[in-house]
Amino acid sequence: MAERFPSIYSAGSEPCAQPHTPTMRRFSYLLGRMVGMLTAERALEADPGPVDRPAFDALLRAGEAERAGVIAEAEGLLELAPSGAADAALQRLALLLLMDLTAVDTGDCRRLHELAADDPEMFHIAGHSADAQQARAMQSAFFTLFDGLGALAEFGGEVWAREQAEAQAPIPA
Repeated sequence: MAERFPSIYSAGSEPCAQPHTPTMRRFSYLLGRMVGMLTAERALEADPGPVDRPAFDALLRAGEAERAGVIAEAEGLLELAPSGAADAALQRLALLLLMDLTAVDTGDCRRLHELAADDPEMFHIAGHSADAQQARAMQSAFFTLFDGLGALAEFGGEVWAREQAEAQAPIPA
């Protein structure tokens, strides 16, 4: 996953400036933590072995540590005072992620991912300033990672799609 984001500061092929506000710097750290969490969660989900062995326990602990780091980073980001509309937009993304990570129901996670996909205007970052451009580049990286989380079974990914298909299957007469 890390190779997909060699630089979270790039949008397309043109490099963008380093983040210039405390919120943007913190959001940059959050993106890095999300990469680590997604990698750990994928490894955990792909593990084919039984759960009562040390290797699985190590994967589980690594995943929990990554998640705790992401939650702490998102909470820290929300404590900062935004210095403009771009910062506020990044904080809305951090709140969305925090809600997703603390949801107790897979259906709630799925609805959050659907909301983000169905209502992109909610996350629109207007303007042509350097801050707005930087925030849009970070937002793009965020949604790529957020979509990766949404594909995991824990967040309503494959399992959710299968359950929905079964629930909508016609009942034979």
